[in-house]
Parts: sequence; structure tokens; C-alpha cells
Amino acid sequence: TRLDWKKVCPIAKEKEVYVIGNPPYYGSRKQNQEQKDDLQFVFQRDYKSLDYISIWFYKGARYIGSNNAQMALVSTNSVCQGLLVGLIWKRVLSSSIEISFAYQSFKWINNAKGNAGVTVIIVGLRNLSTKQKYLFEDGLQKEVKNINPYLIEYNTNVIVAKREKPLSNFPKMNFGNMAADDGNLLFTEQEKNDFILQEPRARKYIKEIIAAQEFLNGKRRFCLWLEGVDEREYSKLSLVKERVDKNYKVRLNSSRPKFAKIPHIFAQITQPKEKSFIAIPRVSSEKRAYIPIGSFDSNYKAIDSTLIIATDDPWLFAVVTSRIHMVWVRAVGGKLKTDYRYSSTLC
Repeated sequence: TRLDWKKVCPIAKEKEVYVIGNPPYYGSRKQNQEQKDDLQFVFQRDYKSLDYISIWFYKGARYIGSNNAQMALVSTNSVCQGLLVGLIWKRVLSSSIEISFAYQSFKWINNAKGNAGVTVIIVGLRNLSTKQKYLFEDGLQKEVKNINPYLIEYNTNVIVAKREKPLSNFPKMNFGNMAADDGNLLFTEQEKNDFILQEPRARKYIKEIIAAQEFLNGKRRFCLWLEGVDEREYSKLSLVKERVDKNYKVRLNSSRPKFAKIPHIFAQITQPKEKSFIAIPRVSSEKRAYIPIGSFDSNYKAIDSTLIIATDDPWLFAVVTSRIHMVWVRAVGGKLKTDYRYSSTLC
């Protein structure tokens, strides 16, 4: 990753060179320190969110540039989705390089014991050419004039970069509330019922939560919601205090012990107190024609497996549940394998 490829493998002008590889896959959260240092060495800036395999695309493009050479890599599909497109592909294509062929996402497994499989793509790179390009999907080959970094046929290489602020006067989308409680403030429906039977005065502190899996699968979950409640008041309820005390110990011994100072409430509360909100699951199945999206009043509490928009305006709900919105999500949104991974900064 830190060597000059042209020194290691010089390209003679009279020869054709083909670079073929299956580089290591490590997302930004799975990299060790040496791999993070490699990314910093190669890219200098805007590298912290990059997959490790980005190095091979970038250095490979520079290796074949202006030479009689081509390259093809098997890669995780994440490099052609969501945030990573804006971070890596401007760099790759900036030196008169184009995508010559591509296999869209497919699950790749081998014969290794316990193989879980990985969702991959295959991308070919070459110098700019008038030759045809080929796009492969579901076993079919299609001849196209251009393949953009999202691995779809389009006449220009449009790249959508992340954006922290809305383009116009739209309310901002945030993560739902983060519990960070090891389950001490959360209940299944049965646990909630048992808890209220034993501690009936705690009923007013129980709120239904909106979490991605429960929302998608029609199930219910609840939480102990003590925001704004005086400690002297909730401490009178022994089962409530027991859960708060357990949460204190969990947070004190966690990687973020500062949250032990507020053991009775969620670690981060992002939801406005008196406003309705739209909730969008962060991950949902690709098999759905539309991402399930719901509108809820302030008595419900969203958690961070969802993204929320605090609004009482019904027209915004119509926008995010529209077909044109789903077209955008499919085109530029991120993926978890091949499922939709919704982002507040892209879609």
C-alpha cells in the first residue's frame, strides 16, 4: 500500500499490462491502526470513512494511467454506494480513467468452512476510450456507452457528496435517541406488563418506542422515560430505582463513563418534547418497493436504529414516502450488503 507500484512492476511501453486482484476488505470500523495509517499515507485527507480497499482503486488508477494497461478488482460493493462514492471516485477518475466493465452486486461464497459469504462487485478500469463498455447484472451482459461510479448506465459521472445542511427550508434529519443502557431502560411488551403489575405507579413513566426491527416487523417495545423527572420522585419506586442503579453501573464501566452521570435517562436525547416526528428505519430490505416510514406523536420515543424528522407538516411525509424519493434512495443511497441503508446526509 505504501510502495510505488511503477517501481515494483515497471510498465514497458511495448507491453500490455493487466492488473487483477482481490484486495483485503476492511470497513472503516474494522481497520487496525496500521491500516488506518496506510489510508492516511495514501490519501492525506478525507480518509477516515474509507474502506481499506479504496487504496487499491486509487493507486491502481494511477498505475495504469497513460500506459497500455488495464485493471480489474473484486471488491466489497460499499465502494460504489453512498458516502464512499463521493470520497473515492473523484480521485480515481480524475486522471483520465474510466470504468470499462462492471458486475453489479452479487453474493460471493467459496468452499471454506463456515463461510458466511460477502456481497461483492467486480470493476474494470482503463484509460479513457471510445470502446464500448459492459455492464453485468443477474447473469446478463449489457453493452453501454458509460458506467458511472454507482455502477449504473448513465451518460455522465454524476457524484453525490454528503451534505450536512438541507438544500432548502426543510427540517433537519437526526438519529433517534440513543439508549446506551444494556437493556436496563427497555422492555419487551411482556416485560412491560410484568413491570407495571409489580410497580403500578410507574405506568406514567412507560413510553412506547419506535425501533427499526419492531417497526418493520409489527412488534412493540417500550422504555422507562424519566426525562425531567426528579430523582427524589422516581427513587420512591423500588423497581424503577433498581433499573436506574443497574444502568449507572453499566455506564460507569463502559467506554463512555460520562453517561453514568445521567443513568435515569437515555444517553443522548435528540427528539423534541412536544413535536410529532417522521421515523425512517436506517436499514430495511431491498425486496421492499418502498421503505416503511411512519409518523408518530411525541408520546412515542424513537431510538437510534431509526432516523427522525421532527415535524407536524403532513406534506413532508408525502415527500419521503413518494416513488421519486425511492428512485433517489436506490440510485445514491448506501447499502448493507444489498439492503437499503438510509443516510441523513445523502437520502
